[in-house]
Amino acid sequence: MRLWLLVVLTIACHHGASGPSAPTCAAVSEHVYAMLPQDDHGKHVRDALVARCGKDGWPGAARSCMMDTKTLHDGHHCKDRLTSEQHAALDADLDAIEKKRATELPVECERYRLLMVKIAACGKLPQASRDALQQGYEAMARNWTRELAPDMRRMMIESCKQAVEAVEQIGKPVCGW
Repeated sequence: MRLWLLVVLTIACHHGASGPSAPTCAAVSEHVYAMLPQDDHGKHVRDALVARCGKDGWPGAARSCMMDTKTLHDGHHCKDRLTSEQHAALDADLDAIEKKRATELPVECERYRLLMVKIAACGKLPQASRDALQQGYEAMARNWTRELAPDMRRMMIESCKQAVEAVEQIGKPVCGW
């Protein structure tokens, strides 16, 4: 009888006790955001995480797992703690964000595009030079609509910056901009 009472008391004492509470959806999304580039894309991912987590009621185990990650590559197993519906909804939102990002033209590349319009109208520059500049622009622009990894996107932006500088060096003295 004493053993039975000891077991009942032990269970009763631990029944109400719980470990640390799971982090909030907002805390999880901010933690993930801290691992992302601090740009509009990172903000969109952060906002999608907090919205999906709250709307879909992510379990505490998944949220705790995400908070324990140190890099983005560590956390992929955390999605396994979501239901298949939660996992699919998150993936759909993240895919939509990636597709939108792929179609947005960075400011530097838009500036390059506008300079190419100006260079095409510059009659003082030989046609062969304008054609060569246009071909270079078109080769680069073909890659702008493809989905790019963050590192590739940064390289694209840097390439656009360099192209703007080059076109301005030609256009200012020759075309009189």
